[in-house]
Amino acid sequence: MFAPIGYTTLSGLYEDCLDTLLPKALETAKKMCAAAPTRSAMIAYFETISPADWVEHQLFSTIQDNLFICSPSGQILKLDQRSISSNTDNASFSWVDLKAACERRTDDTSIPDKFEHMFSMNSYPMSEFLDEFERHTSAPGQEGDTPWDLVEKNGNILTHHSLPLYYERKHFTITTEAFSFIEKLDFIEADEFRDTARILQRFEGWSMCLENSFSEGTELREKIFLQPFERPKDSTHASKGGRPRHARNRLKNGYMKIFPNGHGSKSLYEVLRAVSEITGEVGSIYTMRRAVDEIRASRNSSNNRT
Repeated sequence: MFAPIGYTTLSGLYEDCLDTLLPKALETAKKMCAAAPTRSAMIAYFETISPADWVEHQLFSTIQDNLFICSPSGQILKLDQRSISSNTDNASFSWVDLKAACERRTDDTSIPDKFEHMFSMNSYPMSEFLDEFERHTSAPGQEGDTPWDLVEKNGNILTHHSLPLYYERKHFTITTEAFSFIEKLDFIEADEFRDTARILQRFEGWSMCLENSFSEGTELREKIFLQPFERPKDSTHASKGGRPRHARNRLKNGYMKIFPNGHGSKSLYEVLRAVSEITGEVGSIYTMRRAVDEIRASRNSSNNRT
């Protein structure tokens, strides 16, 4: 949105990334859905991450050690993105997580309409879209299409399926408005991010930016534009730190009680729903995925020792 002389706004670099990488990200999303073992798994992949999310992850994972924030008066501070992400299992939530959490409540809580604009979130009703997708794939020659083929046909590929907790996407300025909504929905990840959110609230409205010497460098452009996409494991740009998380451990405990021998062919959304119903914990699909991965790794390690 704004940056002093010698700096480039992150929003400007993100637009460049979208122009260059979106077609590649769309093909990656299509391939991922097409390779899903079941139709329910394909829908789960579709619901969790969009091509625009892939591009955003590619950008943040490349620049995370070189990110600054600028105040409206021009003050510059270094932003330690690794530290922010390391304080939670999950620094963003899928829109399906939000919708499911709203539906479980007994009041009239719903996703704020302004989120569609602030965070470039998708707005199409999932049930209606899936009905349209079923009709689309029943037509001759379209049986092998993925949901992203239909989205591309409808012209909605710029939307995101994730909600970041500490910035908005129109101008990439700091805001904790999304976190406040996550906290209202009682997501267990909010407990871990609360102290970080309180610190970030002091910088509401500050603009994310990068030094020109870095943002205009050939090395950065090559890393962003040439490296292959990697699926984010926990969020759009989650930390790779190894510290155990309370939220993840609570979901792991619930999972072990319900699925002591694994969850078989159930999708992660079905698993999360079952764990939430039994434990009363409201968690995200990203944290659930990491919890299951850790349980599998622990079991494999035990089997190898025996």
